[in-house]
Amino acid sequence: MTNKSTAMHLEASFDIDQTSDQLMWHFVRFDQHGEKIHGQEAGMINFTVGEKFYINVIAGSDKPIAGVKVINCVLITKPFIYQCGPNQSTVYAPPSPFNADKLGAIIGACVTLPADEFKPGPADESGKYYRKTQHWDGFLTVGGFQGRWDISFVLTVQIARPGGINELRVFSFDPEGEVSTGGIGEQEPSPAECNLEPEVDPSSGGV
Repeated sequence: MTNKSTAMHLEASFDIDQTSDQLMWHFVRFDQHGEKIHGQEAGMINFTVGEKFYINVIAGSDKPIAGVKVINCVLITKPFIYQCGPNQSTVYAPPSPFNADKLGAIIGACVTLPADEFKPGPADESGKYYRKTQHWDGFLTVGGFQGRWDISFVLTVQIARPGGINELRVFSFDPEGEVSTGGIGEQEPSPAECNLEPEVDPSSGGV
């Protein structure tokens, strides 16, 4: 049974008839502090050190859905600069905010969630709006580095429609995420204050 005090669930949803490739996303927190909606952290995904991260993919339609299958699911994380400035070495957050599965292993910026670990979850066949869920059987564990990342979630799905018609679609979203201890009123260094776009090289323009 999941310990809800240390868990976050992502619900990534789409309508099978939408023309946009943007996933609708909703992160559900079960710790006592909940999501931050004010101040510097507003609008970001706020992970807590050590918590487990679960994922549900939800397909919806105003018509019956014959089936949905996850073909590929990837989390791509781009670390922000954590420390920079005069007389300081530049330090980036690690490639991923998540821990590797095996002790001593290195987890990179692209984490592929095994497609065969997505299993059918609860379905809504009420007739008002149909939904089919694919629940990832695994989970990721948030690491201990308190930094910030750009997070991309890219999903390839096969949609089965009535009549034997199958189609492939790609959906994604790109929020920002941070890892903290979850405490209230903490005064941790703010990596965002050091966030630089690497392709920008400020200069006076002189020769």
